[in-house]
Amino acid sequence: MPRSEPVTILIISEHAESIKLITLSLRGFFSGCRVDVAYSTEEARAWSSPHEWTMILIDEQCLAEDRTSLPGELKQRAPYAGIILLSDRTDSAAAIHALQADVDFFLSKRSPAFLTELLFCARQTIDTCQLRASLNQEHERQHRLVELLSDIVYELDADGCFVTVSSGIATLLGYSSDELIGLPYTTLVPPGQETAARFCLNERRSGARSASRIELTLRGKPRKANQPLTIAAEVSARGLYDTVRRFLGTVGLIRDLSQSKQQNTTILQLHQQLRRTDELHAMAQRVTRLSQQLCDPLASLLTQSQQLLTTIRDAHLERQTETLAGYAAEATKLGEQLAQALQEKERAATGRTINDILDAVLTSYSPSIMEAAGIIRQLASTLPPLIGDHEQVTKLAHQLLNFAQTHLLTVGRAHQLIVSTRAVGSPSVSADDPVLFPLDPPTEVEIELLESDRERLSEPPATAFRSTHLIESYQIVRQLGGALDVSAPMQGPLRITLRLPVSSRNLTEIRSQPLAPSDTSVTLTPASKIDTTTSISSTMSGRPQSERRHSPRVLTTLPATITVGSTTWDGAIANLSLGGTCITLPNNFPTLAPQDAYVVMKTAVGILELQGTAQDRPISFPVGTWKPASHLVVIFVQPKQEEAAVLASFVQAAQEQDLSFSIEILLAAEPHIEPATITPPLVREQNEYDPRESVRVDLQLPVRLDITDPAGNRYRFDALIVNLSRGGVCLHLATRLELLSGIAMLHFTTTQTQKHPGTHEPGAPDSVLAAQIVWSAPNPTAARKFRDQDLDPEIQIGLRFHGLTPYAEREVSRIVQQYLTSTDESEGSLQQTSIVSIPRECRNPRGQTIVITDDHLRQSLAPNTPVVIIAPGFGQTALDASVLSYYLAQHRLRILRYDHSNHVGLSDGELEQTTLRSMQADLTKVVEFVHDTWPTAPLIVMASDLTARVAIKMAVHSRPLDLLLLINPVVDIQALLTTIHGHDLVVDHRFGLRFGIANLLGLIVNVDRFLGDLVAGQLTDLTSTLVDLRLLHAPTAILTIPNSPLGPWPPADLPQAFLTALGTHTSLATVPAPLIGQELPLDETHPQAFRQILGQIASTVLLPTIPAQFHAQTRHLLARQQRNEMERTRLRHNLSQFTREAMRFAHLQQVPQLGNLHEYWKLLDDLYRLLSPLEPDSVLVDVGVGHGDLLRATMVNLAYRTRQRGWSPERPVHAIGLESSYDALTHARQSLRALHREIDNDFAGALASHPPMSTEWVQADWTQRLPFKDHSIHRIVCNLALPFVPSPLVTIRDLYRILHPQGRLVLTGFHPDTDLSVLYRKHLRKASQDEFSPHAHIVLHYLGRLRESIRHGLLHTFSQPMLTSLFQQAGILTPRILPALDGHAFIAVIEKSKSAG
Repeated sequence: MPRSEPVTILIISEHAESIKLITLSLRGFFSGCRVDVAYSTEEARAWSSPHEWTMILIDEQCLAEDRTSLPGELKQRAPYAGIILLSDRTDSAAAIHALQADVDFFLSKRSPAFLTELLFCARQTIDTCQLRASLNQEHERQHRLVELLSDIVYELDADGCFVTVSSGIATLLGYSSDELIGLPYTTLVPPGQETAARFCLNERRSGARSASRIELTLRGKPRKANQPLTIAAEVSARGLYDTVRRFLGTVGLIRDLSQSKQQNTTILQLHQQLRRTDELHAMAQRVTRLSQQLCDPLASLLTQSQQLLTTIRDAHLERQTETLAGYAAEATKLGEQLAQALQEKERAATGRTINDILDAVLTSYSPSIMEAAGIIRQLASTLPPLIGDHEQVTKLAHQLLNFAQTHLLTVGRAHQLIVSTRAVGSPSVSADDPVLFPLDPPTEVEIELLESDRERLSEPPATAFRSTHLIESYQIVRQLGGALDVSAPMQGPLRITLRLPVSSRNLTEIRSQPLAPSDTSVTLTPASKIDTTTSISSTMSGRPQSERRHSPRVLTTLPATITVGSTTWDGAIANLSLGGTCITLPNNFPTLAPQDAYVVMKTAVGILELQGTAQDRPISFPVGTWKPASHLVVIFVQPKQEEAAVLASFVQAAQEQDLSFSIEILLAAEPHIEPATITPPLVREQNEYDPRESVRVDLQLPVRLDITDPAGNRYRFDALIVNLSRGGVCLHLATRLELLSGIAMLHFTTTQTQKHPGTHEPGAPDSVLAAQIVWSAPNPTAARKFRDQDLDPEIQIGLRFHGLTPYAEREVSRIVQQYLTSTDESEGSLQQTSIVSIPRECRNPRGQTIVITDDHLRQSLAPNTPVVIIAPGFGQTALDASVLSYYLAQHRLRILRYDHSNHVGLSDGELEQTTLRSMQADLTKVVEFVHDTWPTAPLIVMASDLTARVAIKMAVHSRPLDLLLLINPVVDIQALLTTIHGHDLVVDHRFGLRFGIANLLGLIVNVDRFLGDLVAGQLTDLTSTLVDLRLLHAPTAILTIPNSPLGPWPPADLPQAFLTALGTHTSLATVPAPLIGQELPLDETHPQAFRQILGQIASTVLLPTIPAQFHAQTRHLLARQQRNEMERTRLRHNLSQFTREAMRFAHLQQVPQLGNLHEYWKLLDDLYRLLSPLEPDSVLVDVGVGHGDLLRATMVNLAYRTRQRGWSPERPVHAIGLESSYDALTHARQSLRALHREIDNDFAGALASHPPMSTEWVQADWTQRLPFKDHSIHRIVCNLALPFVPSPLVTIRDLYRILHPQGRLVLTGFHPDTDLSVLYRKHLRKASQDEFSPHAHIVLHYLGRLRESIRHGLLHTFSQPMLTSLFQQAGILTPRILPALDGHAFIAVIEKSKSAG
C-alpha cells in the first residue's frame, strides 16, 4: 500500500483496559492512525470490509476455542496486514503454536518492556505491509508491461525448466503459460535441432557475449491431426547470476520471424517486378529514340523527293518522276521493316544467354521433380549471348542434366547438384576472377555441373530423368565449336564442364604460360656447396646469355620490402617472372637459411598473395672490396589459375612500365647466427657454470656396491662415496674395469643401537639406490683403504641414479641438504676468495624463520661498515638480487639479502598466506637484527614495487634509517590491482565480494586475506601513501628502472600528487637498465645502473675513497653461490621427479585452454616453419606430443600445401608422436583422426587417397633410451616438454644421437622469469572476459602454480648463458636461440652436420 495512506489497526481483545492502553500507545507513536476494535472472534469475522488493515493485534484469550482459523481468514481478507499475537504465556510452546497459526510476531504481555516491544514490532509490521504492497504493485506493473510486448518473455531455472512465460506463447506456439511452467526448454525444440538450440535458449553467458538475435526453429503444440507446427523465431537470452556469481537461470525474448520473412519475400518479389518494369521501360525508350532518329532522314528524303518532283515536272518528266517516287516509297517501307526486324533479332539475341536456356530447361521439369532433385543454381549475373543453334544448346543441356542425375542415382549418392555459369576469356583467365589490369571481352561461357556434399530432401522418381549417352553430346559440342569435360569417378565428386563460344571474338592478350622456375630458381643447397666463382664470372663478364627459362624474366627497379620478424629492410626488385623474383637488399641484410616466404604484391587498387621459398643468393667479390648489396631469391609456389592470371598481369605491367606496384615479403624471425658470433661468449662464460645439472656435495660415506652384469652374474664391492648429488654419485673402489657393467645397487650400512636397532646413520640414505654406471677411470692417487692384497687397481666411477622411488629421492635430497647447509670450502680456498656469503637467520613475531644471506668481503670489516638490506619485491627472492649484492660487497659494503616469510624462497610459511603486513613485520625484524648485531653501522634499506610501499610504512614506525632506496615504488596499490586484474578488488572486498584462493599478480594467494590485510593496514590507495609520506623523515632516493617485459607490472609512472608531496630530503633518478636479476653482467666494467646505486649510497654515508680491487674469480664465486641457493630452494620445497610428473599432468590438462592464446598458435606456426621443408618420406618425431597440437598444425599445413601444389603419389611424411602418458597419446590420436576426417570432407575425399602425413604413436619413458636407431630421424621437435624431464642434458644427448645427418632438432622451454598468466590476462581482456569466472579461474590457478614451480626451481628453466652452456656439454656448439611466447619461452634450433653423423 502507498506510504501516504493512513495506518489502520484492528485490535481483537476482550479486555477494554488493554485495548485502551494499546490504543493510546499506538496513537502516540503513529499520529493519525485509525483503530478498529473487535471484542470477540465472531465480531472480527462480522466486519463487512477489511478497511485495508495495516496491522492486526489478537489477544490469545480470544482464540481459546479456535487457534488457527482466525489468523488465516484475516490473512485472506487483508493479505498485506501483519498479525501480532499478544499472550500471557512466555514458554516456547506458545511461540511455536503462534508461528504455526500464520502469525508474524508473538509478544508476551508479562514482559516488562511490553509496550516498547509492541511499538518496535508495530513499526516493523507496518514497514513490511507497505513493502508487500509496493512489491505487488511493481509485480503487476511488470506483468502488464510483459503482456503488452509483442515478443515472448520467458525465464528458465538453473536446470533449464520454464519458470515464467508470457501469455503471447499461446498465440505463437499454441501452449498456454501454465502448460509450459516446469517443463524443460527442449519441449519447444524440434527433433534434430537440439545442437543448434543448445546454450541458446538456456544461455549461461552474460554481457556482450550472450546470445543475441539467434535464429532458431521452434516446435509448437501438436495439433489434433498430430501435424507438426514449426515456426522461425529469433531468440535473445542471457544468464542470471547472484552476487556471488552463482548461476540462477536464464531470461530471454522470443520474436516471431514468420511475418518478417513473409514480408521480405514480398519485398523481394516487388523488387524483381520493379526491375523487369525498368528493363521494359528502358527498352521502350530506346525504340522510341530509334524511331525518332529514323523519322528525320525519312522526312528529309520526302522533302528532297518533292523538290525533285517539282523540278522534274518543270522539265516535263512526270512519268519518270512518278516511277522514282514509287521506288522511294517502297524503299522507305522496306527500310522500316528491316529496322524492325533487326531490333527484334537484337532483342532475341540479347535475351538468349546460357542462363535463359538453363532456366527454360530446369522449368521444363515438374516442380515436384525439381524439389526432390534439389538442384542449386549459381548463375553469373551478366553473360554475353551465345553463338550457334539455341535448340542444339537446349538439347545438350537436357542430355547433360539427365546424365548427371542418372549417374548419381546409379552410384547411390543422394547429393544435390550445383549448376553454375561464368564468362571466361582466354583459356586460363575468367571474366569473373579478380584482375588488376583491364582484360579483353570474354570469348566463351563455362557451364559446370558439380556434385555437392549436401543431401537431397527426397529421392526423385526413377523415371524422372531419362538415361542418355554422351556420344551424341560430344557430337553436338563439336558442332557448336565448344569443349566438354566429364569426370565421373566412383568415389570422388561428379564434375561436368562445358564451354561454348559467345558473340565476342577478341582474345585477351594476357596468356598464362606454364610456371617454371625463373632465374631465381637457384638450387637450394648449403652455401658451402655453391660454386660461387662460376656464377660471379658469368654475372660480371657482361656477355649476353641465352634465355633457357620457360618463363622469361623482366628486369625492373620497383620497390620491395622484406620483413624478418619485427625488422624491416627496403630493397628493389631486380627481376620478376612467373616462377619467382630476385630482390636486391642492403649489405647489412642477415644470412638466412632456406625457409617459406609469404609474398604480397600491391598496387593502388588491390593485392595478390602468394606462397614461396626464400634463400639468399651468395655473391662473391674480390678480396678487399666492399660488399655493395645482398640478393634474396624467392621461388613462387605453383599458384592457382586465377592467381596465375593476376601474376601474368604484374609481369606484363613490369615489362611495359605502365603501372607501379611493390612487393612485400614476410619471413620468420630466425636470422642465421654465425659461429664466430656465438663461440666467443660461450668460451668466455663456460667456466662460470658447473657442468653438472645438480649441485654435488663432498662427503666420506662407506657403501656396498652390488652389480649384476648382462649375463646375470652378480658382484659385490666395498666402496667409498666421495661426492653426492640428486642426480648421481662418485665412488672410489678397488676392482677391475671389465667387471663394471650392468645394473648397480647401492646399500648403506646400518647401525645397531639399543633405541634404534638396525637403522641407518643420520648421514646415510635409509634406502637402496638403483643407478647406472656412466663412466669409470683409474685413480692411482686415491687412498688404498679398500684394496684387496694390492691385486686390484683402485678406480673412480660415476653413477647416475635411475628409477628411484619417491622415498629414495627424498632420502637423497635429505643427505644433500644436510651437507649443503654446512660449509663446504677448505680454509685455503676461503683465504683466496674475495667475497663470502654467510647464511644467517632470525624469527618474525609469528615464530617463523627468516633466512638471510650476508654478502661481504673476506677480509675483516669494521663495525661501522655500512649495511644494506635488500628487501625482495613481490614474487622475488634473495637470489634475484645476488648480482647487485656482490657488486656492492666488492665496494666494501655489507649486504643482507633475505626472503619474505609466507612467500617464494627459503623462509618459512605458506605462499597462500602472504600479506603486505607480514612483509612489513619481516622487514622490521631484519632491521632490528641489524641494529642489535652492528649498532654503530649506518643502515640503508632497498626495496622495490609492493615492498617499497611496505618499506615506507616500516620507515615511519621504526628506528631512523640513513637512506631509504625505493625502486619503482607502487604508491597506489588499489589502482595497480585494477589495472592488472580488471577489477577494483578493494571496492569489491569492501562490498562483501569474496574471491578465495586465486592468482594475484602471478602468484596463488588467499585474495580475501590479502585484501583484508591491505585495508586493515591502511595500504590501499594513494591517499594512504601520502599520509605516510608526510610522516617520513629518513633521506629517501627514488629510482625508476624499466620493468621486466615478462612480469605483470605496468610502466612505473609516479602520480603527480606523489611527486608534489615529496620533501626536500628526497631525490629522484632514472636508471636505464634493470637492477634485479640473476643474469646481469658482473665484470670490470660494471653496469651504469649499479654505479648509480653506489652513487646514491655514497651521497648519504661515507664510503672508502679507494674501491676494493676486483678479483677475477668473483664471477665464478657468484655462479656457485647462485647454484647453491637455488639447490637449497629446490630441497626446501621437496623437489622430485614425482613433482615434475604431477606438474606435467596438470600442464596437459590445461594445454587446450592455452590453445586459445594467439601467442601459442604463433609458436606452433614458428615451429612448423623451422621444421620445414618436410620432404616426402622423411620422419618427424614429436617428443612430448601432449595433445598433438603441433602435429595437427603440421597436418593442416601439409594438406593445404599439397593441395596447392597438386596431389602426388610420393610417400608422405611419417610423423611419430612420443609421450610418457598413455591418456595423452590416446587424446592426441583421437584429435588428429577427427581433424583428418574434417579436412578430408573439405577436400572431397582426396586426403584419403593422397595422405600428406602418416602417423605412429609411441609410449616411452623419459628416463629410458629412446627406441630409435642412431642417425635415423630427419626432424625432431620437443615442444615445452624439456622442463619436465629428469635430466635435460641426457634427453638432449639422446635426441642428438637419433638425429639424422643434415637433420634438424627444435626445442622449446621456459625462461626463469616465465609468467604465462600475463599472456592469459591479455587474452581475457581482448575477449572481454572476467578472470574470476570459473573457467578462467582454473586456468589462472594452474599458471600461478606453474610460476611458483619455476621460481622454486622444481622445473628446468634456462636463460641464454645456461642454455648455451647446456648445449656445449651435449657437444652442440652453434645452436640458434630465438624468443617465443613474447619472451616467456625460447626456441633452440640445432642443425646436425654430415661430419657429426
